[in-house]
Amino acid sequence: MTSFDGVNENGAESRDKDENEDDAPELVYPPEDGVLPRSDDVSNDKIPQYAAEHSVDVEPQWLQEMREKSKKMLAKYDDKINEMDKKLKKMMAYRQQMAQDFDTKINQLILKWISNQNGTTRYRHLRKRDKANV
Repeated sequence: MTSFDGVNENGAESRDKDENEDDAPELVYPPEDGVLPRSDDVSNDKIPQYAAEHSVDVEPQWLQEMREKSKKMLAKYDDKINEMDKKLKKMMAYRQQMAQDFDTKINQLILKWISNQNGTTRYRHLRKRDKANV
């Protein structure tokens, strides 16, 4: 049986803990000087400190070039989008005109068909020679 105090039945400690737990140095929070020690033993004096008051807001040349290129590309694509929008509007107007023309022609055809009926529907059940005699 296993006991609950961290020791198994053979008397050995259980492996629930990290093996290197005892090797880790204990950190004191907060440090006395307010700066945490580095793990690679480099002193904090040799690390350049970038404070906001000492930094200069100058973009690198490559970043400026990238911004200019992206602005040019966006302007070019805006022009293309505007062109496509104009073409789309023309196509939609043409489609609407074609639909109106089609409706007009269909209506004319229906009216012509109705006006050409002139009573022949009554005699469709008769043969041709009977229609001529009527």
